[in-house]
Amino acid sequence: MYQTINSETKTFIGEPEFWHLNFHHDDISWSHINDEINDIPWQILFNDKDTETCTNIFMEYLLMLCFKFIPRKKAKSKSKIPKERKKLLNRLKIPK
Repeated sequence: MYQTINSETKTFIGEPEFWHLNFHHDDISWSHINDEINDIPWQILFNDKDTETCTNIFMEYLLMLCFKFIPRKKAKSKSKIPKERKKLLNRLKIPK
């Protein structure tokens, strides 16, 4: 999940993956997601680890849960003009 740029800095690769998820979808069960997060034994996972390692573990678990429960965003259409407006414009162009 992390990419090493040099020996000191690391960047999270999963960040753009979060952007592809639709967090505003109506069918997301947030209570179920909260239960899954609460069921993870965080103290056992984080025991005797530094902050950076704990953050990596936390982000990986969140990413897995998000992929499991949150739907992906639909691909945007290439046209910036809404369908309704496009239909109206096409009607104006038709000669009678």
